[in-house]
Amino acid sequence: MTVSVPSVSLAGRVILVSGALGAIGSTVAREASALGAKVVGTDLPASDDARVAELTSDPSVDYIAGDVSNEDDVAAVVSWVLERHGRLDGAANVAGIVGPSVLTADFSLDAFRKVLDVNLIGTFLAVKHELPALLQSGGGSIVNVGSLAGHSGEVFRSAYGASKAGVHGLTQSTAVEYARHNIRVNTVSPGPVATELFHANVGGPGTAKYQAVIDGIPAGRMAEAIDIASTILWLLSDASAFIHGQEILVNGGITAEGVVAPRLAAG
Repeated sequence: MTVSVPSVSLAGRVILVSGALGAIGSTVAREASALGAKVVGTDLPASDDARVAELTSDPSVDYIAGDVSNEDDVAAVVSWVLERHGRLDGAANVAGIVGPSVLTADFSLDAFRKVLDVNLIGTFLAVKHELPALLQSGGGSIVNVGSLAGHSGEVFRSAYGASKAGVHGLTQSTAVEYARHNIRVNTVSPGPVATELFHANVGGPGTAKYQAVIDGIPAGRMAEAIDIASTILWLLSDASAFIHGQEILVNGGITAEGVVAPRLAAG
């Protein structure tokens, strides 16, 4: 019997991408289009007009503003996708925030809730409204974005870590609920990614903090947005057709190495 390996193709698919003006989201949108998809990107209202123009310069990419933490906005975005394209085949729920860099005891309740509202509640709202659309289309794939911070403690990141740990819990339960409906739900959890936001918070190439991060990555480099996006796109495609409820850690080997055994320098 001849078995053909499915390629990573999104031809004829309609894909929704939240956080579409950020580094990872915009890369997912652009590359999904290159793989044949019709893409709808969404991000916060009053976002950067220049980035919207750049995103929609691709005729296969539409854009509609929406706040993932606002259920009315989320419902309106999904409705717009259905009105525009008549179906939804996949979604990449990328939108998220880090929150303030403070110790747990110094977090205000409002600030802590804000991080959960965007990262966890926002992902829940997206999934909640994407599922009926996918059922209507006969199935599809949802990819939620978690984080390495959901696995290992990071100083000043208690809200962020809690929110991202919750994202994968949501992924697993939803995956089990909807697997028999031909809907797959998975999580992609990045480690450090070389984005403008990371450079602003930590420092860019050549700085001591940046080098310290690289020194802790077995692969010896920072992830780029395309490293994360390519994993998301694979999960959106039929090439991953039997992957349900999984979390893929994209971090250059950080979690494989662990924290108790120091890495020996290569000779």
